[in-house]
Amino acid sequence: MPPAANAGAPGRILVVDDEPAICHIVKEMLSPSGAAITTCPGPREALAALAAEPFDLLIVDYHMPQMTGMEVIAEARRLYPELRVILMSAMDPSRIVTDSSPTGAYDFLAKPVTAQELRLRVQRAFREMDLLRDAATGPRARARERTALKRKDDLFIGSSLAVRSIFEQIAVVTHNDIPVLVTGESGTGKELVARTIHHLSQRFEQPFVAVNCSAIPDTLMEAELFGHTRGAFTGATTDRDGLFAASHGGTIFLDEIGELSLGAQVKLLRVLERGEFRRVGETQDRTVDVRLISATNRDLEGAVKEARFREDLYYRINVFAIRLPPLRERREDIPMLANHFARRHAPPDGPALRIDREALLRLIAHDWPGNVRELENVMRQAIALAEGGVIRAKDIRLLAGARAGSVADLDLDLPFRALKEKVLADLERDYVAGLLRRHEGNVSAAARAAGLHRKNFWSLMQKNGIDPESFKK
Repeated sequence: MPPAANAGAPGRILVVDDEPAICHIVKEMLSPSGAAITTCPGPREALAALAAEPFDLLIVDYHMPQMTGMEVIAEARRLYPELRVILMSAMDPSRIVTDSSPTGAYDFLAKPVTAQELRLRVQRAFREMDLLRDAATGPRARARERTALKRKDDLFIGSSLAVRSIFEQIAVVTHNDIPVLVTGESGTGKELVARTIHHLSQRFEQPFVAVNCSAIPDTLMEAELFGHTRGAFTGATTDRDGLFAASHGGTIFLDEIGELSLGAQVKLLRVLERGEFRRVGETQDRTVDVRLISATNRDLEGAVKEARFREDLYYRINVFAIRLPPLRERREDIPMLANHFARRHAPPDGPALRIDREALLRLIAHDWPGNVRELENVMRQAIALAEGGVIRAKDIRLLAGARAGSVADLDLDLPFRALKEKVLADLERDYVAGLLRRHEGNVSAAARAAGLHRKNFWSLMQKNGIDPESFKK
């Protein structure tokens, strides 16, 4: 492995793309990081550079003349097996992810690359290297290495416009401690976004504590969050620190925060306002330094109007809001997610798994009421049923009662790419039109509902020939 940069210091990056303009753009995007960046206009020059000196990170295009990005990665990994890699491409992500799986590509970026997403992924790669290097020494070496390796999966996956918008929003909040409220249906990945924010923040080496507020009874909530003293209540046989104390210096993630009782909301508000709390049964204040990220799948504004959620607390936790779209609104990410889960849950001693055409079509057409969590469970079952290293349509067991999108309903005479493009084009057009209809032609409101910037939503309207005026009443 090439010698990594010193902990906390910028590293060495090799950027490879046969388009000089792309190399220049990537270098400009990363220049604020202080990293030493070398650009190469082709594969042969890149291999010569790798042979001459070590690099910490390789950013390489998928499609190039002379050699493909896959071949460059394979040769680079022969020289440096642990080299971090980010693969770029404007091609179909499902094919890229499948093809790159055997090479162990560290990450994938869809072109056109945005500065925010590129910087986040590069920053995360260097943080990972710091953690793994630190894990090599000291009595906690194995535990730290396990933590570092686990974090490879703690990144929101996808290349759709919706996911790019999420990365842009994450970039805004990683370098400060403002409270974040993540909203979205159950299973959309709210905790994953919270973990991504934490691991890219300055608190990344401190604890990340996740709390499911709906799983803790009201009578125990205060003690769980803030701790208690011995004898404070029946069953309190010892002093105990709460979850806020456990997350001191790091991040506490309160999932389903709308389930908190009004009493617990008062105590939480005090922590946010003054950084102080009291254990149950104690009269002395304690201070705590935490970053709060909250999540809910409920309508908190409606809960405020109905006096079920404190208005002052709502404004405290909702300083910056990130909305996660349901999986059915970003179907183009399904192939990438499916391949990710196929690699993640495949038996370590088994063959690399491939998902065939009809299985992918079945996954894309499904409504996914359980969102990404449901997709992961379906893929785990499919892996158990797969034979010969191939996941087929018969291995995809979908929930009864949801629109399954049977392959029999699709035109299988079309080539896979053409059929996939048709399915996604119809989805995109119907989705944009449906939002405009719901918001009576208000483009800004429709864009907010989609979790997209207004200009990106305009691009979708123009692409599909949709006039917002036709939806106004």
